[in-house]
Amino acid sequence: MREDVTPLQYGLLDCVVERRFPLAFLVSGNLAERINRQAHGAEPAALVAALACLFRRSLIVAKRGPGVSPDLVLHAGEVELAFDDDLEAGCDAWTYYGLTARGGEVWEDLSSPRWDRYVEYGRSYLEEGMGMDEITGMDPDLVERCHGHVRRMYLEGGVDPHGMTRSEFRPWIAFYWKLLPHAYRLAYFVRDELRDPAWATPRKPFAADPEFVTGGPPWYARPFDAVSR
Repeated sequence: MREDVTPLQYGLLDCVVERRFPLAFLVSGNLAERINRQAHGAEPAALVAALACLFRRSLIVAKRGPGVSPDLVLHAGEVELAFDDDLEAGCDAWTYYGLTARGGEVWEDLSSPRWDRYVEYGRSYLEEGMGMDEITGMDPDLVERCHGHVRRMYLEGGVDPHGMTRSEFRPWIAFYWKLLPHAYRLAYFVRDELRDPAWATPRKPFAADPEFVTGGPPWYARPFDAVSR
């Protein structure tokens, strides 16, 4: 049976699908920029009530700091205190919230995700001027297309002239709460081409990919505002 959640409660669940989120960000002035979508527009009192309800129903839990820490169930007064976390103090001082396994199930039931359409792109910096890109997804074709988009639009430096590593593995921890049966990963080193011309890459070597130009393939529905992602 589908859980009854309000549009605001759904938005708060949706906000932490991919990663846990500091509660204090929810009342910050640049929330839309932080989450790269329209902000909730709710008053703090409504946010407190919605979050307290989600905590009470075991759909979300809180943690102190970004690392491994005990799960916390906050009541309304504790949510209000977390809103006052000092954002200048650094991430270790913040109170984060995220989905429980049950909260993930509720989000999936409402959002009907197509996990085979989800693609993850990330870059890690290894040393000055050097980094590694990793693109992961269940569908190899989408992973390769994402690589083409990154090369065309965002790659600031050259790709490793020695090639790329393609691998398949099982299972895949796609998110902190979601395990998927398998994944395909493309990995390659990147380097500032001004530091080493041998790594230079042709400008825009791939044709525009309509799905990725508009934010990537839609992989779930946001039921309350008719916006797909």
